[in-house]
Amino acid sequence: MKIVTVLIILACSCFKGFSQSSTILPGGASFDNNSNIANLKIPKLNYSQILSIQSPQVGMLVYDTDADCIRNYNGAQNKWICLSDGNNNPFEGTGGLSNTFLAYAQYSIFSYKQLSNSDYFIDSQNNNYLVGSFAGAPFNGQSCYSSNNGSPSDLQYFRPTGYLMKYDSNLSAAWCFSVNGKLLNIGGPPYTYTNFQSAITKVIVRNTDVYITGHFNNTITINGVDIVATSGYDCFLAKLNATTGQLMWLKKIVTNSSEDETDVKLSIDNSGNIYVGANFNSNITIENTVNLIHNGGGDFYIAKFDANGVLQSATGYGGANQELLGGIIATTELYVAGTFVSSTQIGSLTATGDSGKNLFITKMNTSLAPTQLTNYNTTGSFSVGLFQTSATSLLLSGKINGQATVGFTLLQDNSFIFAIGTFNLTSIAANVFNGNFGKFVVQGNNIYCLATDLRGFASFQGVIMGGGINNAIYKLENTGFNSYTFRWFKKIGDDYKFQNVPSTTATAIAVNAAGNIIVPYIYLDQANKRTSLIVTKYVE
Repeated sequence: MKIVTVLIILACSCFKGFSQSSTILPGGASFDNNSNIANLKIPKLNYSQILSIQSPQVGMLVYDTDADCIRNYNGAQNKWICLSDGNNNPFEGTGGLSNTFLAYAQYSIFSYKQLSNSDYFIDSQNNNYLVGSFAGAPFNGQSCYSSNNGSPSDLQYFRPTGYLMKYDSNLSAAWCFSVNGKLLNIGGPPYTYTNFQSAITKVIVRNTDVYITGHFNNTITINGVDIVATSGYDCFLAKLNATTGQLMWLKKIVTNSSEDETDVKLSIDNSGNIYVGANFNSNITIENTVNLIHNGGGDFYIAKFDANGVLQSATGYGGANQELLGGIIATTELYVAGTFVSSTQIGSLTATGDSGKNLFITKMNTSLAPTQLTNYNTTGSFSVGLFQTSATSLLLSGKINGQATVGFTLLQDNSFIFAIGTFNLTSIAANVFNGNFGKFVVQGNNIYCLATDLRGFASFQGVIMGGGINNAIYKLENTGFNSYTFRWFKKIGDDYKFQNVPSTTATAIAVNAAGNIIVPYIYLDQANKRTSLIVTKYVE
């Protein structure tokens, strides 16, 4: 490989005359005051070349051939800022112009048959953890194998299998863990398994421990012990060593369910206790210990475990109508969000809604007893996307079909994110989006929001941001008492056009300790009959 270093010499001189004037700009750009045609020419460089400019001057302009935008050098923040997106649409917002678009630090994972990404987590050392399911050959050269119920050489027999991959801060693979089916006693390669499927859906890292939840069917063997699914799919909770990837324990949460369980929520409190929750539609037992009675419609449960996986308590919630758990947050207290139809009873607290699927938020103590309950009503339908906490409030995202008023904001047939006070659970501020918006990440006073499937355009608070868009990132900033101000918008998803990569779908968003924005993408490579995962790093 040959490395070529280009030295760019910047010079500035001016020429004046009686009838016309011209200015020679840094980098060789020129401007003719008396010309009637487009007459400003600035340097065209790719992003790596832009970053290599020595001692850039405030106000300097250059055209970025990777991002298809004009960049301005902001000396105060030491950033090259895009003045428009790739479709020449200005970035709107009271916070002025800003954008994130960098050279790519990316890693591809290939699967012959299937690949999904359900969650993404970055720890304090900038290590990356991805979870989902895959079906195919050995995973990225690691020790992960997809379960298989036929000839190991025949790809059609590979089964979707839950994976957890760890990458270091340079996106180099560290280790892989997979939830495989019971090994058949027929010899051959280690990936010859029974008819089986699994997935890992959530990952959280605390210090040197990794916690995951997911689901499986059939039978898995963990440390020589068979764990058998009693329904079609059962949920599990597991803990691994973050350094080595060694499994410390794995357990089935509900031990006698007669229904499929595929969506279990996970949160860790400040003391290291583990909280999981899911919906249930019949009587169940948690870990062969706590019996929970189904009250009608759809109910949900919360179970609390200590850091060693020992069950502390479990409680079921819900009245005679339909409740659906949306998310849980554990800090020094427990917060739960979800939806209900008509009316709901959560512990000793009740709420009455409208005729649609209404939204509820409740606060619980560490004994799982509800202490506060609030609700937002609609004749349409709420759905919960993500429930997280910031330094000053709770943050809830989701989507509404129909309309509802949250605080002073009218939500109507759009996606939303709003802040909720932890003291009295009242709405503080709300923001609305178009498209499928649900995933976001909090860093300090900033919220980075991921919107997908925008179908050609994106908007914020009714302002059209651009066309030709599939995925986008929004930045909101808490500018005082949870008043979230829009800062910038960036179209993503076609960032690989100069690399001949097909159209992509963003699956998650995370921010590392250095402030880099990490977005994994899934795309289908039809020519080679494989699905790929690309992880991209953006720098603001």
